[in-house]
Amino acid sequence: MLHVLEWVRDEEAKLAEDDRSICLYVHCQMGINRGPLIAAFLLAARQGLSGDEAWKRIKASRPAAHSFEKAVYREACLRALEAYRQRAC
Repeated sequence: MLHVLEWVRDEEAKLAEDDRSICLYVHCQMGINRGPLIAAFLLAARQGLSGDEAWKRIKASRPAAHSFEKAVYREACLRALEAYRQRAC
């Protein structure tokens, strides 16, 4: 997940050179696992939210999503957030 965040930051920096901002559209085939999981990670990392708070926001806008209900997906997201926050210090 960290490589996705790095890509977003690189693209954001390129756009900023032209006074443009980034708009992200995250999706997967059904919008219930991969897309929402990445969206929660990006939201938490970029806005300083906890993984669970970011997930609540994703779930509110996409009720069919269930990534965090699967322990392996939730833990992967939380580990990636922790790694990101340790790098940022």
